[in-house]
Amino acid sequence: VEDEPALLRLYEREMRKWPMQPKVVTARNGIEALVKLGMARPDLLVADLHMPDMDGFRMLEVLRGMPELQGMTTIVVSGLPPEQIAARGAPLVGIPILPKPIPFERLRDIATVLA
Repeated sequence: VEDEPALLRLYEREMRKWPMQPKVVTARNGIEALVKLGMARPDLLVADLHMPDMDGFRMLEVLRGMPELQGMTTIVVSGLPPEQIAARGAPLVGIPILPKPIPFERLRDIATVLA
């Protein structure tokens, strides 16, 4: 879930190179992500926090209330400063937060363990 089109394309391009050959589904904001999550539960959700319409903080709050999505691995990748994230951190309890630029090697390692 990422609002910048260039970063969405980068996610798609990099993740499709991974050995487990994941099916990559993208969304541009929290609303679009929730709709897509309602249609199919992914093994791994990678989300930005700062997005228009519904940001990642609010999306993660909504996800916590959806029992059918419990147990899904979620990772946040954000360019927001740590103190700004901490100020709104309640929905992020237990979710790893990785900094931008996107650490694709670390994401691949997490996906490999899931696969």
